[in-house]
Amino acid sequence: MPHVRSDHDIYARDGDPGIDQLTITKVNKIMPNVYGKLTAGYLEKMFAGVSGEILWKPISSSLGIGIELSQVQQRNFDMLWGLQDYQVTTGHLSAYYFFKNGFMTQLDAGQYLAGDRGYTLRVGRKFGNGWHMGAYATVTNVPFAKFGEGSYDKGIFAEIPLDWSIGSPYRTTSKIEFNVMTRDGGAKLHTPYKLHKYLFNNDKNAIYHEAGRLWK
Repeated sequence: MPHVRSDHDIYARDGDPGIDQLTITKVNKIMPNVYGKLTAGYLEKMFAGVSGEILWKPISSSLGIGIELSQVQQRNFDMLWGLQDYQVTTGHLSAYYFFKNGFMTQLDAGQYLAGDRGYTLRVGRKFGNGWHMGAYATVTNVPFAKFGEGSYDKGIFAEIPLDWSIGSPYRTTSKIEFNVMTRDGGAKLHTPYKLHKYLFNNDKNAIYHEAGRLWK
């Protein structure tokens, strides 16, 4: 399989110092309840290109449906301006649902960075103190013997609000993700500024869930 993630140790070694991300992003409300985003540049540590996202999300609804499509090229290991030969089109159709008790589910279906196709399910819960924790699993059409240990990708993640540690209101979070091993199968593009994170953080369920923190 193309080494879309398994060379992460080479990027960490040769890309220090380097450019983690450098993008231009345009966000717009296309029509009532429909939002769009276009991003171009060095999207993440390993890939550069152009990415577009459209999300349908009524502010009063717990459901959201979105699609993201990207044309990207692999970056050089030094994480500066150069690019390697590998190019790929990647994208997913996604469904999001936010439950009133703080649980949120996300189901993605589409093509990943190595050209494999499949599904990713993420389940997480956001607590009243701002912490967000959960787990995910990905299954693609790559044969189990070729995919690697465990035959599918899985892991856990956590987002920790910085105001929890600095003692003052602050919306920035620190993200931590653990998986068994970094594989090339089921690898997603880490584009910045996901629309659903902004919209689901400001809908009626999120405001109700955060009311306790606001009162404090």
